[in-house]
Amino acid sequence: MARFPVRAAALFLFITQAFAQPTLKQATITGDADSPGGKCILEVILNGSAEIDVLGPTASLRSLTGEPLGWRRFECTGILPPNPDGFQIHLTSGRGRLDVVRHPLIDGGGPAGFRVKSSLAFPEVFVLEITWTGTFDSTFHSLRPRS
Repeated sequence: MARFPVRAAALFLFITQAFAQPTLKQATITGDADSPGGKCILEVILNGSAEIDVLGPTASLRSLTGEPLGWRRFECTGILPPNPDGFQIHLTSGRGRLDVVRHPLIDGGGPAGFRVKSSLAFPEVFVLEITWTGTFDSTFHSLRPRS
């Protein structure tokens, strides 16, 4: 008798994790969108761990543990280019861990992808800062020998 509720709970947890849909957010652009460098501030509330992808002016937030999460803010001084030069990301608020999963320049110009894992047992606000100095131009960074 006691096995049914445990199995039902396990099935529910599996389904919520397997079919967790990302929450999309458009950036509020606060500066010159044509500026070569820029900065984005992402503020999310989560419990557990989540994966965040940023591509251009759009970001997606997806729970990896099935816990509820949400956006508080996504502001950028410009649009993150697909191949940002000087790309960096820092966790500026929140207790937990930040891991870069996909680096937009190293991994071929795709989205910036990272995971945030809370070290607390209750929902917490995380603030992340992405910065870049310009757009990487492979014509100037060639590996060809100089003549």
